[in-house]
Amino acid sequence: MGSINYIIDSHKFFIKTRALQSHSFIPIINKETITPIRPQVFKNYNLKENDIIISKDSNIGETIMLDEDMQDYMLSGALYKLPVDKNKHYLFAFLKHPYFLKQLDIMTPKGATIRHAGKRFLDCKIPLPNQKIRMRL
Repeated sequence: MGSINYIIDSHKFFIKTRALQSHSFIPIINKETITPIRPQVFKNYNLKENDIIISKDSNIGETIMLDEDMQDYMLSGALYKLPVDKNKHYLFAFLKHPYFLKQLDIMTPKGATIRHAGKRFLDCKIPLPNQKIRMRL
């Protein structure tokens, strides 16, 4: 989405990657982390409480869990809503852990000004207690 779609006042908002920070479990919402957008370009992601959002670019691997429904918000192209229904809190705890972030860092190509992980996070291994096999995202 181009900056032509950003406006000063709207009831629809665009969430930027900086809303996801390592020190926070929920999105940080302020004038630097969201931008009002034209309602005509709004894409409804159906963001609901307990949805897990991960950053694919910029602050790669940063993750938050929504603490409320956010019907008037959409995600930037660098953010991804994980399509999970089971074990959300376990998965979220794992995604915030350095073990996950190190795996993702190793898989992500180096050398670019802004690194892009794409969907490489789907290839990270998730240890499950009391099981011999590891779940993948």
